[in-house]
Amino acid sequence: MDYEEDQLIEQTRLCQLEELASDRWLLHHQAVVQLSLKAVSQTAQLREETVYAKLMEAEKGFSKCGSHGSAQRFHFFFVTSFPVQVSLLVYDAILIEIWREEILPHLLKTESSLSPLMIYSVLYHEGAVISLLELLLYHSAACEALGDSIVDLLDYCHRTLLRSAAATASSRNHPSLADSPILKHLDVSHLEANIAIRCIAILRFLAGHADNLSEIVTSRMLTTTDVPLLAVQLLMDQQPWIRRVRRQSDVDDESGSRNNGGDDDDDEMLEIYDNGQWRRCSHDEASGSSGGQIHPVAAHLWLLLLSLLMSPVAPRKYDLNDFRCQQLLKLRSSLNPYVIDQIPPLAEFEQWLVQLSIVGAHQVWRHSGSSLQKPFILELVAEMRQLMLKQLAAEWTAILDGQRQFLSDESPETIHRFLCQLSSYIPLMTC
Repeated sequence: MDYEEDQLIEQTRLCQLEELASDRWLLHHQAVVQLSLKAVSQTAQLREETVYAKLMEAEKGFSKCGSHGSAQRFHFFFVTSFPVQVSLLVYDAILIEIWREEILPHLLKTESSLSPLMIYSVLYHEGAVISLLELLLYHSAACEALGDSIVDLLDYCHRTLLRSAAATASSRNHPSLADSPILKHLDVSHLEANIAIRCIAILRFLAGHADNLSEIVTSRMLTTTDVPLLAVQLLMDQQPWIRRVRRQSDVDDESGSRNNGGDDDDDEMLEIYDNGQWRRCSHDEASGSSGGQIHPVAAHLWLLLLSLLMSPVAPRKYDLNDFRCQQLLKLRSSLNPYVIDQIPPLAEFEQWLVQLSIVGAHQVWRHSGSSLQKPFILELVAEMRQLMLKQLAAEWTAILDGQRQFLSDESPETIHRFLCQLSSYIPLMTC
C-alpha cells in the first residue's frame, strides 16, 4: 500500500560506519530491503511503480531544502538523519563497500566470535541497495535526480566490475572473505555476482539516458573509467552471467567463471544467471548456440557499447589507439545476424566496426560527422568515498570497537529481535 511505502521511506536514515549492524541500522536495513522487494514485485508484475513514484516525491521535497555542493551536502548528511533519496542510496552502497574492504577483513583476522548472521545482513544490504538503484535508474528522472553523486555511482560500478573480473583470477582483494571460517557457509559469491550484474545494467541505463544528463557522465565513462574496454572484456572473456560450480553440495567456493575451467569435468556443471538466481544450463545454452534469446546481461553490454561509442561525445573524448582498436574488433566475431535480429540498432555498430577495421581510427571518427575538436569540460570529483575514508582514518579505533560489539552480539534477545525484523519481509521466517 502507498501508506506503507511512505512509512518505509520515513524509516530510512543515513547511517555511519560505526552504526552498521546496530539496532538503528537494522531498522534502516529492514526498510531498504522492503522497498527493494516491493519495487522488484511491481516491476515483475507490470504494476504501477509506486516505490519509484514515492522516492521521486521525496527527492523533490529534499531538493527544496537547499542546494549544497557535493562535499558540503554529504558532510551535512554524516551528522543528520534524512529520508532516503536516490543519491543517498549511492551513499549506502559505498558505505558497505568500504566496510567490506576495510573493516570486515580486519575483524575476520582478529575476532573469532563474530556473528555470521549479522555479517551476512550487512553484505546483503549492499545487494538490496543496488537492486533498488537498478530499478529506479531505468527511468531518466531518477538518473537526473542523482545530481553530482552520479560520478560516485559510476566509479562504484567500475570498481565493482573490476573486482568481479579480477576474482576469476584469484583476486587479492577478498582473501579474508573467501577463506574465513566464519563465512564458510555463507554464499558470499552469490551476493557479489548479483551486485556486479546489476552494476552492468546501471551503467547501461546511465549511458542510455546520457542525452538528459551532463556530458561529464559520458566523458567520464569514455576516459576516466574506459567503460567500453571493460564491456568488451566482460562480453567476450568473463561472461559473468555464466559460472562453473562443483556438483558436490559441500563445496566451499562456487564462484568459478566460465573461462576458469578448461575441461568439462564430470564434477562440474554450468549455471546461468536467470532473474536474480542461478540455474543449471546446458553447454549449448551457455554458449548461445541453442537458438534462444540473447542473455539480458549480454544485451545490456551490447547496448552500453552502442550508447557510448555511437554518442557524439566519443569522437572528441575516446582515443582509439591501437590497443583499443584491437580489443573492439574482437566484437565482430560475436556480432552476428542472430544478435542483430534481436537488437536491431546494433546494425549501425556493426558497420562502424567494419569501417574501423578498414580505414582506421582517425578516419572512422571523421566519417562519423561529429566534431573532433576537444572542448573544455569541467570534470566532477567523486567525493563520497574519500569523505568516508577520511572519517574512517580519523575514527578508526572507535569505529572498530563499535563494529566489534555489534557484530559479536549473539545474545538470545538480539538474535530473536533480529529474526523478528527479518520475518517482516521474508515470509518463510517466523519468530
